Amino acid sequence: RDSDLEKETLRHQLLENGLGQVVDTISRQGVLTAQKFIGQSSSAEETEETWLHSIDLFRLEIVEKEIATLGSKDLNEEEFARLQALLEEQSASNRKISDILGKDT
Repeated sequence: RDSDLEKETLRHQLLENGLGQVVDTISRQGVLTAQKFIGQSSSAEETEETWLHSIDLFRLEIVEKEIATLGSKDLNEEEFARLQALLEEQSASNRKISDILGKDT
């Protein structure tokens, strides 16, 4: 894998291209340190599993923000239904993440 993108250069490029939130989320969640390191010795399956987990964490953060927004106001029927769906999604995501973390121990 010949690449002229070192870690800081890649981070800088992502930030410049409007992907700062993704970079911050991955860093804050400890995705690359909490999971098996994605490196040259990682299998395609391990790499895919780690990135899918990263996406799940990012999606969960978005869901939690939307829940907080909806929970802070009076809801009409449509918004209440949306909140219920988000709470179900959050619960399912938390179970999935717990299962993944339980598998790694």
